[in-house]
Amino acid sequence: MTDHIVTGLMSGSSLDGVDMATLRISHSPDPGIPPSWAFLAMETMDYPQEWQKRLRELPGGSALDLARAHAGLGELYADMLLRFHQRHLVTPDVVALHGHTVFHHPEEHPGFSTQIGDGSLITVQTGIPTVCDFRNGDIALGGQGAPMAPLADLFLFPGYKAYLNLGGIANLTLFQDDIWTGWDVWACNQLLNALAGLEGLTMDRDGQLARNGAIIPALVQQALQDPWLKTSPPKSLDNTQVQLSIVAPFLTATGTVADRMASAVEAIRTSIAHALPPGEENNPGRILVTGGGAQNTWLMKRLMDGLQKVHWQVVLPNKEIIEYKESALIALAGLWRWLGRPNFIPTVTGAEAAACGGAVYLPGNSYLRP
Repeated sequence: MTDHIVTGLMSGSSLDGVDMATLRISHSPDPGIPPSWAFLAMETMDYPQEWQKRLRELPGGSALDLARAHAGLGELYADMLLRFHQRHLVTPDVVALHGHTVFHHPEEHPGFSTQIGDGSLITVQTGIPTVCDFRNGDIALGGQGAPMAPLADLFLFPGYKAYLNLGGIANLTLFQDDIWTGWDVWACNQLLNALAGLEGLTMDRDGQLARNGAIIPALVQQALQDPWLKTSPPKSLDNTQVQLSIVAPFLTATGTVADRMASAVEAIRTSIAHALPPGEENNPGRILVTGGGAQNTWLMKRLMDGLQKVHWQVVLPNKEIIEYKESALIALAGLWRWLGRPNFIPTVTGAEAAACGGAVYLPGNSYLRP
């Protein structure tokens, strides 16, 4: 077994912070053997408010705005990584950066996905090789470039029939008949956080607003008519599509914020329940739930109740995995790219072959890969 130390940096579409995790990953020359791994350090840093505003407005900005944000965000991430590594006394072999998604349009010809945060600046400022721009290699092979989560489900968290990540977008992984599939189900924290913003909050902590609201049946029914929910996988959502097609109708609907929040929770849990195949009554399938939404106690209660009715058992891991699973995923994807191993699963993304996705930036004095 060979050890590598890798830092994964993940920033989700809800802009609730930048998650960083450093892992020690011990891997075999046989890529079919799952690695052993452990967290060495973890931390979440908040985006400065001006960056939150800037990133939210960026899809409607100019090409110059995009280029400036790409460079500026690279500098911001580099500063965060330097402080993180110094504070936790870790020195990774590789840094893996997902970057902030601005556009995601794999359905176009040619398809593309734009994650900003200049990896070259991170390499220069940290002196560490950096892997970024993961998704476009899979898209070039005809895939969606998403979801990436099944890579971690396969190698880091085996043993479940399904995996649910409740991030800005809820995405689902299924393992059935020895085949991995996965897709973006619907909105999650992007919707809940937008509604919380109407009350001057960054989030509905523990679901307090939703808990005290009354469901608006017509609003839920309207939401569940979203054509996206009737589209078959492979499929992946663009953040702009989420904001225009899903979030906007809830922001403009009548009713109190609490009632609209309760309705959003009901729509989220119903969309997830409908996406899962029925489980076996006498042998419920186990589904691992992670992501920021897993810390919303009211959402989780409603989700557990709903999934129990279709014979699925929700499993919540420890807090570290709930919060930093996506950072661990990016670390693993970066290491697999560094080693030249496929880091996308074609049965998930719809690609014609398994992609080894990611651009690699090397420090100026590097000429050999380990």
